Amino acid sequence: MKPINKKRRRTILLLLLYVAAVTASIFYTVTYFMNNSTERGLLAFERFSEQITYRVSDHLSKYTEQLILLKSELMDRQITDLDDMQNILRRYVNDSALEGVGFVLEDGTARSYTGVTEVFDEPIDVLDVHNYPYTVTLSENSINGQGQLLFRILWDGQGDSSAVAIYSYLPLSTISDMLKDTTYGNAGAFVAIVDHEGNHLWNSSDTLENKEGHNVIQDLEIYDLNNGVTAEEVATRLELQLSGLVTYTAYGQERVLFFEPLGYNYWTLLTITPRSSVLNTENEIKMILVLIAGILAIVVVAVWFIYKNRQMKLALAVAQKESIFKGKFLSNVSHEIRTPLNGISGTLHLLKNCGGDAARQKEYLCRMEDSVQQLTDIVNDVLDMAKIESGSAEVHAERFDLRELCEKTSHVFDAAVQEKEIGLCVDLSGLKNRFYVGDAKKIQQIMTNLLSNAVKFTIHGTVTLSVSDDGDKIRILVRDTGCGMKKEFQEIIFQPFTQEDTTYGRTQTGTGLGMAIISELVQLLNGAISVQSIPDKGTTFTVELPLHADADQNVPAAPSPQQQVDLGGIRILMAEDNAINSMIAEELLTQAGAQVKTVENGRQAVDYFLDPDAEPVDLILMDIRMPVMDGLEAARRIRASDHPRAKDIPILALTANGLEEDNKEILDAGMNKRLSKPLSVSLLYESILSYIKGKER
Repeated sequence: MKPINKKRRRTILLLLLYVAAVTASIFYTVTYFMNNSTERGLLAFERFSEQITYRVSDHLSKYTEQLILLKSELMDRQITDLDDMQNILRRYVNDSALEGVGFVLEDGTARSYTGVTEVFDEPIDVLDVHNYPYTVTLSENSINGQGQLLFRILWDGQGDSSAVAIYSYLPLSTISDMLKDTTYGNAGAFVAIVDHEGNHLWNSSDTLENKEGHNVIQDLEIYDLNNGVTAEEVATRLELQLSGLVTYTAYGQERVLFFEPLGYNYWTLLTITPRSSVLNTENEIKMILVLIAGILAIVVVAVWFIYKNRQMKLALAVAQKESIFKGKFLSNVSHEIRTPLNGISGTLHLLKNCGGDAARQKEYLCRMEDSVQQLTDIVNDVLDMAKIESGSAEVHAERFDLRELCEKTSHVFDAAVQEKEIGLCVDLSGLKNRFYVGDAKKIQQIMTNLLSNAVKFTIHGTVTLSVSDDGDKIRILVRDTGCGMKKEFQEIIFQPFTQEDTTYGRTQTGTGLGMAIISELVQLLNGAISVQSIPDKGTTFTVELPLHADADQNVPAAPSPQQQVDLGGIRILMAEDNAINSMIAEELLTQAGAQVKTVENGRQAVDYFLDPDAEPVDLILMDIRMPVMDGLEAARRIRASDHPRAKDIPILALTANGLEEDNKEILDAGMNKRLSKPLSVSLLYESILSYIKGKER
């Protein structure tokens, strides 16, 4: 017999633990449902009974309110003429569900609006009218012999001085029809109205037994009540107009009784149903069986999954990690490019409003160039940022001017701080050197993100960028006087997709990835980052990076002014569908002396190049994404044509694509070189000259 290896033994142990956990869950679930079945059933029956009570009470209130409105109309109009008053009462009866209306006189006589005296089974108690201004009683009209709901309200208005109340009535069937079809569970529900002493005034049906003329308290005294409840306790609650629930046994059947005050004449509505309707154990058992079957099915599927797909779990985890990374990365792109775009937009605004000050215009243009360069760097570094998240990013160390880098980075926010009327200070007094060796782009990205957040969350005061040299490392401090952060949020601020939920913070947009990216960049550069913040006081971020000063601290000589580029005599065919890009490129080329023919798509470019009557061209600038025909297809057709220069005419691609596979596709289509957007003017001129004058073939 072969010994069971450790991996299989561990798998079997996990399965046994899983089965044990599932078994315990099933046992707990069954126990829970059985223990709570009674409580849930009784609570549901209470809610059902309360709905019936509210329904009846609302109907009684509606008719009482109609009498109150009638009384208000009679008193507001100050009608004293009996004929006019009778006409109003007649119209009222015709427009409502009430069957009769009139006045109650001091001797208890009910005189209808028609002048006829109406007689009910019991005289109307005038004293009761004075004690209870709004009442409703069950009565029977001696003329038609029908049960009535008799409403009365105290009358103290004009007209007959002997009138003490207004009365009205409607058939008892108005209420009873609403309740006769009441159903609950399998056996239905018996509904009745009793007075405060427990006397039955009205029954909905004979579902259980006929209770007419009975007293609920007396009935309960001969039944077996459960849970130690007594009939005397029920009588007390009826007297005090309190609700309650009682279970009892009558005629060998367990029943549930719920009583709820109606709010009229000390009446209470009773709802009675067999206990089997409340405690539907059959459905409970079915539900438990379905639950058990579902859990067992999950166990079977889980066992199969663990046994057959253990290796797939690792692949799934890798795929999920890549998916999360892609989502984070794409969401962050817009966040990252907003800062330089804002610098460009703000500087343009300043440029338009600086008047004729040439010095300021030059300064603003320089700052705009810095922002454009930063935006270009962000776009070019998109793949590097992706590598940071995936753990495959590289650090490119080179000599750079740290002082100049700090100043350029701070200038990006000049427009933003001026608009918000806050200060932006740069303190470089702690720098012992000027030139260092390191990854300047990543350091600038760290400072840019920190300054962006500081400016965004500062309403009043100052944002300070302080950089100092501590021997073998530099320390970058970004301090603001903004809204600050709670201690709890400081502990998770460097986690992805975290933003503090404050009144001020909710007004700020963002992806919640900025701090996470800063943390990753700092770790990539083998540095450390920390934060100190006090709510409503401000925040300070401290970044420490290992950075060595360059041995050569000499400032290089200023580059000599570039000679004017001369593209005179060069004829260029340019295919570009974007009007702004086309205008800029055409103007740059024309200023340098070139002759430019511009078309809007690849089809037009092919047609022009192959047209024997068209002016010959020396070079083609071809956009990649265009309508009708893209640049790749256009280049392939030009190279495949029988034109004398089809094979050797230089075709330079103009594209915003930055992936290596895009560059390969461009070269495979027959193009000579890729020029990335936004265009570098010097590179554009240099490339044209190199191909036209034979410097590069």
